[in-house]
Amino acid sequence: MNPGKMILLGLAVVLAACAGPDPAPAKPAVLEAITLSERQVRLSWPAAAHARAYEIERSTAGGAYEPLAQGAATAYVDSTVAADQRYSYRVRALNWGGASGWAESGAVITPPKPTPRAHLEGVFGTARSWPLVATHAVLLPDGTLMSWYSQDAIGNHRDNTDPIYHTGTRVDLWNPRTLEHRPANNSTTDLLCVGHVVLSDGRLFAAGGNLGGTNGSDHTNYYDPARGAWARGPDMAAGRWYPTLTLLPNEEVLITGGSDAQGKDNPAPEVLQRDGTLRLLSNARTDTWDLNHWYPWMFVTPTGRVFHAGSSNRLRFLEPAGQGAWGEGYPRDGKNRWYGSAVMYQAGKILVIGGGGPDATTTLLDVSADGEPGVRPGPSMRFGRTHFDATLLADGRVFVNGGNDGEKFSDEATVYDSEIWDPQSNAWAPGARASVPRNYHSTALLLPDGTVWTAGGGGCGEDCGVNHPNYEIYYPPYLFEPDGSGRYARRPSLTGAPRTLGYGQRFTLQSPDAPSIASVSLVALGAATHGFNMNQRFMKLTLEGKGSATLEVRAPASPNLAPPGFYLLFILDGRGVPSVGEIVRLE
Repeated sequence: MNPGKMILLGLAVVLAACAGPDPAPAKPAVLEAITLSERQVRLSWPAAAHARAYEIERSTAGGAYEPLAQGAATAYVDSTVAADQRYSYRVRALNWGGASGWAESGAVITPPKPTPRAHLEGVFGTARSWPLVATHAVLLPDGTLMSWYSQDAIGNHRDNTDPIYHTGTRVDLWNPRTLEHRPANNSTTDLLCVGHVVLSDGRLFAAGGNLGGTNGSDHTNYYDPARGAWARGPDMAAGRWYPTLTLLPNEEVLITGGSDAQGKDNPAPEVLQRDGTLRLLSNARTDTWDLNHWYPWMFVTPTGRVFHAGSSNRLRFLEPAGQGAWGEGYPRDGKNRWYGSAVMYQAGKILVIGGGGPDATTTLLDVSADGEPGVRPGPSMRFGRTHFDATLLADGRVFVNGGNDGEKFSDEATVYDSEIWDPQSNAWAPGARASVPRNYHSTALLLPDGTVWTAGGGGCGEDCGVNHPNYEIYYPPYLFEPDGSGRYARRPSLTGAPRTLGYGQRFTLQSPDAPSIASVSLVALGAATHGFNMNQRFMKLTLEGKGSATLEVRAPASPNLAPPGFYLLFILDGRGVPSVGEIVRLE
């Protein structure tokens, strides 16, 4: 008999062997439900005091609970599930004295049925509803996903300059493990079109906001996941609508770009210092050269400076210390890649993608050392894209989804086919095809389980036909057996990891699959909006030793390579299949 399954016994048989009166059984403390494949869900719970048997019930697609199984064990594998379906479970303890209360699992969604090319292209799950048009999205250190649009869910008053429409934000918190949503609304600022980043202490920091049109707020805001509360930060010197925030190696935050309260370019960067005050970089104004002030693509380099990669054509290094200073400018590729994207796929290595209404070309930049950056053409995508998302995967590849011809609030010319860029081969490969347009105001984030959450698009009010308050989960190729058998891969198990890592530290991971592990990676928690993820970066760590159940790994040597903060840590086996990620803090 499969030891992972509960031995199914009729309650009469189980209880008949147990004579005598019983005290009332205790309720099981917790019920955990984990999807094993599109055909199996594993349930487990700790033994309850005075329990002689357990009863399990299941709800399908939000319907009524129905009996599923009964017996004496504290684990059960449900092999009667369908692919791409939502289930909830509950369990209670039984004895001669009666029944306990129910312990509920929260919901799980089984993955979709693999296609014959799933190991090459991945698979999208069914589109499901979301409480709002998710235009901003951040993965928080507690594993929850925060998203928002504006004061309402679909942008009825986003362009109205009357202040009454910009006094707060409807914010959603989603737990990917239980699929539960709860509100986390901000009551002071319209957070549409802010910049945001996860700080090294775990709080979310957001700068700017919407005053209608392209007019930007001077507000800053913190969200503390530990307290579940927003708090206002210091006001900036001027407003910012579409700014970029960059976490620096010294734990400060650089604020660049955006438009002010009158809709004019804000040319003076600011820095959030560790004491919570703001410092104006008065010697680093950007109105003296060609910088697109709307969500500029800024990256920390291995030498500790900050590099401007676009979307305009001029490349420059910024020294953010003191009052700031820009270095010499260099041309990139002659293109203004507005509403394209850029990703630092390795320390000092940047992939610039598409944009410009639209473009299929890419450019590879090398800013590993001081001096003139390396610039060379990259491979072209199959499709030109503007208003798309680019997401670093657990293995360091770049997943691109969505986009159109550059028209805002339009689903015309939508690109449904995704693509995947491999830095090892420097080539694009076809990805799976989505069912929903993801264009202007769409978002995408890597989740701890290695899937990619894709959502949003639109946000142009009740009379607009292109609002997409829904989401799809993308299952990358590395989640499938590489032999093309059309099966989900058995994933390596990461059973223990330090909660904090020091720079240059050698640390130990626990895994029963240690002998098969080939690599270890860090991916910074994502903070994405308008096609640019301000927080993501990828690091392949040095695997220095392996035991029968342990791995010895070296953390990044310097905060210039990976700024202090929170990262997803994955182990990957020789087939390239990743574990579920653990969230760790690098300090």
